[in-house]
Amino acid sequence: VSDCVELMKQKGIDYLQEENGVPLIYRLPEDPNVYTDFYNKDTDSSFQFNTELIKGMVQEFCPLNRQALADFTALARPGALDAPLGDSTAAQFYMDVRNGAKELTFLHEDLIPILKETNGVFVYQESVMKFLVEIAGYTWEESDIIRSAIAKKKQEVIMNCFDKIRTSCRARGWEDDAIEQVCQQILAFSRYSFNRSHSYAYGELGYITMYLKHHHNLEWWASTLNLDLKEDKLRKYVSKLGETVRPPSLKHPSSRFEVRQDATGAGYIVAPVSVIKGIGPKVVQELCTKGPFQSLEDFVARIDHAKCNTGG
Repeated sequence: VSDCVELMKQKGIDYLQEENGVPLIYRLPEDPNVYTDFYNKDTDSSFQFNTELIKGMVQEFCPLNRQALADFTALARPGALDAPLGDSTAAQFYMDVRNGAKELTFLHEDLIPILKETNGVFVYQESVMKFLVEIAGYTWEESDIIRSAIAKKKQEVIMNCFDKIRTSCRARGWEDDAIEQVCQQILAFSRYSFNRSHSYAYGELGYITMYLKHHHNLEWWASTLNLDLKEDKLRKYVSKLGETVRPPSLKHPSSRFEVRQDATGAGYIVAPVSVIKGIGPKVVQELCTKGPFQSLEDFVARIDHAKCNTGG
């Protein structure tokens, strides 16, 4: 993100310009075209939304705003994916309700004020805390100890609270089956779940990466390719970009992937000379320091042959 923002600043678009102390990069507008990219699974290189798991869920989830991205980030974790809810899981139930495939129902009416905004399921650790305080009779301090146990995957601590949950819920008229489903959902959350601020931060950063990728595609990909990527991922991305990425130029050598324009004004990305097999850092430095070169004769005349013949 930082590299792409710097490239755009060089082109006159300053994403670090502040308004009321907040840089533009953190107050990007909601853009339907960006969410279309999410729906089309065009999420490679984005933050948090580039995994096969996410791609498999994104069309059914169909995020359309930041709130949905935050919920999606939290739901696509082992806790929500495993948590039982009726004949489904918490994550699937949320998506079914959101898409109109199922009616919004609650295990008990006590859960309506706690889970109404999240389609009847526990999405965030704070929702579990609120349940523990308002339904199970815990104090906020006690509920935070249990939340911490959830975050640290301490299942014994979590299971020790089940007797109090059962007693409190039965006193409020809950059915045993509903009580056990809630207990199992809380236990499942201990395998992996997010608090609200974590999810919102992940969702926001994911949106930022997708926004930059959509609106400044070449700069985004050049910045991505300049990361210390493993060779297999680098090959995957270069293959995906096709002719957008052009071979290294010895006439205008570069040590990094760079965005350039051809004679028609069309943009492209040129690969660094370091991708040429056998060229080491000393040669790269020599070529980039002495270049650009006007001709082959200029190249031969100006380079240090001792440095360029070592392969180092």
